[in-house]
Amino acid sequence: IRPDLVKTVTLIDTAAVIDPRFESAYDDFIKGKVIFQIKTRDDFETFWKTIFHRPPMLPIFLKDYLFEQFKLNYDVYGRFILDTFHGITSRNDPALDTLFMDRALRTMKMPVHIVWGECDKLFPLSYGEKAHGLATGSRFTVLKNVGHAPQVEAPHLTAKHIKKFIDEALTQLNTEKASQR
Repeated sequence: IRPDLVKTVTLIDTAAVIDPRFESAYDDFIKGKVIFQIKTRDDFETFWKTIFHRPPMLPIFLKDYLFEQFKLNYDVYGRFILDTFHGITSRNDPALDTLFMDRALRTMKMPVHIVWGECDKLFPLSYGEKAHGLATGSRFTVLKNVGHAPQVEAPHLTAKHIKKFIDEALTQLNTEKASQR
């Protein structure tokens, strides 16, 4: 791994931290329930309403295609999540320490931007707040009335915040570099 090549990091509603005080999708994963395992149209509609606060308008053929892709990948999603959480019994299980980025967030030297949908139903806002608290000097952007996928629900707003962060961070890095000369 080459952190020296990474100038900035932006995390969007990331599954990188866990806050044992608040329920999240992890509780379902630990119980063996995987929201990404979809067999029926009802499963897909539940998933869709969980991921998005304001679901995007898609042509029916595209939504049907996504539904079919989830059905085709039912076993892959289940295997990935269930293997990842195998043997973990609660949100307080010490084995979770190896799954999350808590230590990494504490030691990141580059500017970190955490973007979170205010209405994320998979990983509540408190998880973003925790990530922000772990990453010293990070920027925390909360997008109002947005769910788990801001890049889909509010792509222009998400991109605007990310671009602004990168521009400011690179300007700061360049200023620091110039002053060291």
